[in-house]
Amino acid sequence: MDQCPSSPYPNSPRSVSRLPQYGNPSASNHHPSNRNMHTQLWMQNHYFDGNYPSPSPSVAPSVMSNLSCLSIPDDVSMLSVNTQMSGVSQFIDRRFIHTPNGQPSSASSCVENVDPNEKNEVNCQLDEMLNAISDAEMQVRDKAINVIRMYFQRYNNRNLNRTKLKKLIDAIVRLINEFLPDVQKYRQLRELVECLYNFSTPTWIDVLRELLIEQGEHGPLSSTLCRLFEQSEERINLLVIHIIRTLLSDTRYMASVNVVKRTARQNAFLSKLLERIRNLLNNFEHAIFYVDVLRVLIKGSNAHKQFVIENDGMRLLLKHMTPRPNQHPAIEKLKYSVLRAIYSLISSEKRRFSEHFVECEGIDILARELSSRYSANIIRLTLEIFCCVSDAEKLKSRKLDDPLKMVLLELGRKVDSVSTKAATGFICNLAGSNLHAKEFLTNDGAIPILLDLIKQCLTALHCTQPPTTAEKRADASEILENCLIALVNLSSQSNSARASAFKTLAMQPLNRETLFMIAGISQYGGKDNQRRILTLLQRMCSFDMKLLDEMKCYDDLPKCLFHCIWSNALMCNEEKTQREREIVEKSFNILTMLLTRNASYAEYIISIAKKDYNLFSLLNVVNHVETCILILSFIDLMCKDERFRLYYGADAEALNIIERCSRSTASGLEAIGVSLLKKFRLESDVRLCTHISWSSYGI
Repeated sequence: MDQCPSSPYPNSPRSVSRLPQYGNPSASNHHPSNRNMHTQLWMQNHYFDGNYPSPSPSVAPSVMSNLSCLSIPDDVSMLSVNTQMSGVSQFIDRRFIHTPNGQPSSASSCVENVDPNEKNEVNCQLDEMLNAISDAEMQVRDKAINVIRMYFQRYNNRNLNRTKLKKLIDAIVRLINEFLPDVQKYRQLRELVECLYNFSTPTWIDVLRELLIEQGEHGPLSSTLCRLFEQSEERINLLVIHIIRTLLSDTRYMASVNVVKRTARQNAFLSKLLERIRNLLNNFEHAIFYVDVLRVLIKGSNAHKQFVIENDGMRLLLKHMTPRPNQHPAIEKLKYSVLRAIYSLISSEKRRFSEHFVECEGIDILARELSSRYSANIIRLTLEIFCCVSDAEKLKSRKLDDPLKMVLLELGRKVDSVSTKAATGFICNLAGSNLHAKEFLTNDGAIPILLDLIKQCLTALHCTQPPTTAEKRADASEILENCLIALVNLSSQSNSARASAFKTLAMQPLNRETLFMIAGISQYGGKDNQRRILTLLQRMCSFDMKLLDEMKCYDDLPKCLFHCIWSNALMCNEEKTQREREIVEKSFNILTMLLTRNASYAEYIISIAKKDYNLFSLLNVVNHVETCILILSFIDLMCKDERFRLYYGADAEALNIIERCSRSTASGLEAIGVSLLKKFRLESDVRLCTHISWSSYGI
């Protein structure tokens, strides 16, 4: 029906026995005569009982016997009715009616074995049905309606002529429109709607869909269904909503779905839907059907979402999420349907829908659902709704301890990837916008949970063998991104929450190990994740310089930082590369702290710079002034090492590059170039390589 997660709850079994029993539709207000008493009793007790163990008669039961069950006014002769219904007598052939539900009949068990004569006979009977239901005599039509209703309830052969079936449905629709204004025709109207209901079962639904497509949104069938729903009383209304829900339930048939949607997207129809949902607060089974139809109709239509909100639809849906004193088996299915409807209602580029959800206390109401320990499907949808509204303006100042506590509990239970993505998305947004949420998360154990999730994501990203699929890697990448954003947001701004976050991040060895590890794989997470990882490491090192001593145990860290510098500095020549420039700057900042903190580790960093990542070669191809200044500043820092000065003091190419910098028109670049020349003891008489022109570097 829509792109939210596919429903695990199948449609209710399509059987008339599942519908509310409003009395025997064939019951008569007149007592049959004595001569027909036994026939009537037999038909009522056994004729439609598929398990009645009696031998099949040599011929089909007489239509006269069947008619004896009905009320026949005195002014209509039995001969007249019998003449009109002579062809219809074959409808009640025990070969079709007497087959128990769930057992294959001779006509449906194997299509290739169907007797052609029998097939022709059955299709001829459709003509008789059509003639009878179109007859001028009301009693003939009544009998035809009753027979058609029972016939298509039990008969399941798909070989009937589809064109004739469509004509029969058209005739039923015409009679419905004829009877609809007449309250005295209620019984006939209900039986006609039951006939349509039987056509919405799996055996015949394709015929109904084809007819809808042929007629279009203004056709008799779709218009009549909507008119019936808006004007009929409760019992017929329930039958109609079953039919509409079935037609909307399968997105494989979008042509027919769209016909129904376009016809039903009217204010009168939506008002009736909301009215029925309001009246069914304690009727869980029936409310499901109305909520499902509402969800499909509002999906993707901001105008109809606005109509629902203006008519208190959001609060009405949330009422169905309130705790119930009794655990009815249908409660969970209803809650699932309501959550899907709420998700459709708030899923929009217009923020007013999510803001309205927050106004209606939706966050607090759904948080109680998480604590009620419903199924994983309920939890998943609840978390997705939380994530969807997490950027609402009205959430920024609210205290959300209970919802956040429930979300953290679910993350600690190792929920599925969809729930994890939604939960981490909710946390990362609130951590950046809500000060109360930031303090709660840092003090209530969110950081260890986030770091543990990061470890799991790294494992999935490193693994290339089955069962790790591309989809799982994509999920891991999104969860990793959410966790990193959350950690960056929790450690931002100068406040108590920031200090608490740093203590949690830096003071626990396992947390530090995880952060150092993620720096080593920053190239797997994309540019944005690189920047977030470097931001975290830089903030941690600034907060506690002792961490720099521990970093020397991670030999790959300097190599990863140099790799980030090289891969991003080359892109700084282009416009709109602020992200890459930040990565280069943060990488140099961390290397600078490492270089100045520990002498032995400084030697290791310098050896890497000399052997694997020659910064002079990088400087030779970068023409962005600020990036060149960052590179020269780090070279200047490494010049404190005498062996480094001697090594590059004999490198003519390196000296020529520094000379060009010292002659730059950019003041910052010129100053640091002159300073480096002095440190390399080349204050004067430096032989220049004239074949390299500084202007070719754009500086």
